[in-house]
Amino acid sequence: MSSPTTLFLADLAPDIIFSVFALCDICSVVAAGQTCRSMHDLAFDRSVWRNLLRNLQRRSILDCTLAVNLETLSTDQMIAIVRQLITGPQTWSPPEPDGAAVADVSREITLHLPARTGPQHSQKKAKLLPSGLYVLVDNSGTVECWNVANNKLVWRHISAEGLEFAAEEDIELAIVVIILVFSRTGANFRSCVEIVSLDLQTGNHTCLLTVRAVDYNLNKPFAAPVICGTLAAVCINSGANAWMIINWKAQSYFIVQSPSPTLHVALVPRHIILMDHSVDRKTQVHLISNDTLRAYWAPTIDVAGSGKLSSVFAEDIPKLSTFQETSHQHSTGRLHIYIYPSPLREDSASVRMPETERAVPAATPFCFALGRVRVLTGGHHDAFSFPLSSPFLFSSAFPKPTSVCSFSLAHSASRAPPLALASAPVTRSTEREGRRTPCSSVGALPSITTLDAHSV
Repeated sequence: MSSPTTLFLADLAPDIIFSVFALCDICSVVAAGQTCRSMHDLAFDRSVWRNLLRNLQRRSILDCTLAVNLETLSTDQMIAIVRQLITGPQTWSPPEPDGAAVADVSREITLHLPARTGPQHSQKKAKLLPSGLYVLVDNSGTVECWNVANNKLVWRHISAEGLEFAAEEDIELAIVVIILVFSRTGANFRSCVEIVSLDLQTGNHTCLLTVRAVDYNLNKPFAAPVICGTLAAVCINSGANAWMIINWKAQSYFIVQSPSPTLHVALVPRHIILMDHSVDRKTQVHLISNDTLRAYWAPTIDVAGSGKLSSVFAEDIPKLSTFQETSHQHSTGRLHIYIYPSPLREDSASVRMPETERAVPAATPFCFALGRVRVLTGGHHDAFSFPLSSPFLFSSAFPKPTSVCSFSLAHSASRAPPLALASAPVTRSTEREGRRTPCSSVGALPSITTLDAHSV
């Protein structure tokens, strides 16, 4: 009886290897290319890197407004684009090691919005969608979606007055899911959260969920909505330190409360990140698996319905892991939390916790501006910038974070622990040069900043 033959990846036909690479992230492809010369040649094929960059666009890490066509780029040019996502634009040249960094603006697009009448408390807010092709605008209390390229109105939400909104974009399907938070006054109205699906190509929208929220006698009862996949979350401005978590697909929700005044919620695929203070005033960041929340979900209550809203204390929810930061225990500013997916690894992300006296706009924290969109409305103008999608760099327009942690979510088939937390700075070993250097990308594997198509 013949012994079984061991089959290595390099022994497979190139077409099969290319199919495998199409399912990998950048770190996996680069690591495979470092095994042998034949795998190196395949890993740095132009078609492989075109797929990698398209995947970054699909993940909303690389915008879709690139002036160049990916089909015309060489492998080295595509690697340079990935490198720029990590190290920043080539024009970045801080005058001092710790000084402010400024990137040149390469282009500017102006949107001309018609002036609309609305409530005086309405503020001009705008959010550029990750693709860079569309922008959501609060135009005098009406949420609108505009096409950036041709200055064209795509959609208006006219059913009620929107106060806050957030969005997640699916580029392949041209669908954006928007969470709209309304304040409806009067005897027959309650505060509610509405989530709609918008087809960016046709301008048609479908209401996915309208859920009654906690009623408070406030002009602005909600703040800071976020959405990721089927989960959405919104902060309840009641002084009760509470967040409402909604599963719009399952039509369920729960309210998480904490005695900590710094309670903050962020969403990542299959997980919730929760920040609060411990009893001794130390900042804590908890990673919570969505699978552990099954006991807390309750059916949503529609706008006209009645009943007691379901709530749970944050300390009672099981945590996968907790990162504790001590430098904030005597801080006077407000803490916020922002999540940045890694361009190199699909199972990794960075968590930034800047300290600031005011909230940083969630659309463009810690990003360099390569282009700018100016919104003109009735003689007033609001300007904001295209995000560079670089989670490891800081612009002079925003405060630098006082804390950083990163997490890596292992794949289900892996035997590795489901979570690894580390505080910055982290060092990466450089074997060729025989030294260790600071690593701006926490948890990154191959050094993409020094990589080219001819290196092994």
